[in-house]
Amino acid sequence: MGIDYTDRHILWSITWRDAEEYARKNTIVIIPIGSLEAHAWHLPMGTDTFCAFKVALDAARETDSLVTPPVWMGWSIQHSLFPGTITIRPEVLIELVVDICKSLSRNGFRIFILLNGHRITNNPWIQLAAVKAREETGAVVIPVDIAYLAREAYSRLEFGKLGHADEAETSHILYIYPELVDISKAFEKYISTEELYDPDPRSTKDTILYIPSSPEVNYSRKDITGGGSGNPRAASIDKGRELHEHTVRRLVQLINMLKEKGAKQEL
Repeated sequence: MGIDYTDRHILWSITWRDAEEYARKNTIVIIPIGSLEAHAWHLPMGTDTFCAFKVALDAARETDSLVTPPVWMGWSIQHSLFPGTITIRPEVLIELVVDICKSLSRNGFRIFILLNGHRITNNPWIQLAAVKAREETGAVVIPVDIAYLAREAYSRLEFGKLGHADEAETSHILYIYPELVDISKAFEKYISTEELYDPDPRSTKDTILYIPSSPEVNYSRKDITGGGSGNPRAASIDKGRELHEHTVRRLVQLINMLKEKGAKQEL
């Protein structure tokens, strides 16, 4: 399935005159944001970015919107001891995303969707970036997390407890990039539970707030799960298809709502 990197809904594939035309007819830009980090033994390090970018691109095709090249690297401090992981300081990421919005807003783009595929770790700085970009550009800036956007699908598909390189992430990548998954290397079910702590976006339990675990704590699981948690062996392409299509459908719904309201600050 993969991604067609020559797709003309991606900013890098068009000319500046094409971009000017986009800004005239549809001022919405989707900015996919992910991470480059260890995803256990069976998933590619670009998992979060691949998922966000493919959701963004499929929604852009349906709404004739524009997608920027993805922000490939995110805040991945908890995985930083795993070789290949690149973690960027949140303050740097905030300024990067704000500069992207400022650059495009100068040329007529007025609505930005910051589409996060790296779940709760990226969300705090993305929310701060959204406010800062809005205040500095006057544009509408909407932070969106693909896991929160698909909470109903997570429940309907009966995905297990949110983890890392888990059933949901594995299913999604199995659908969009099956050639990058080695399911034979997926770890056995590994679920940790703590009293008064549940970062799952579906949870209604009392909980303290999430912060990334220390690199040492995460790395201590390197020989147990490769740093992952959850139950990836329950993953399937069919579940991945349903999850992806649901998420794209919700993003299309959001884009159409924003088109109706125009460059107004409230949904």
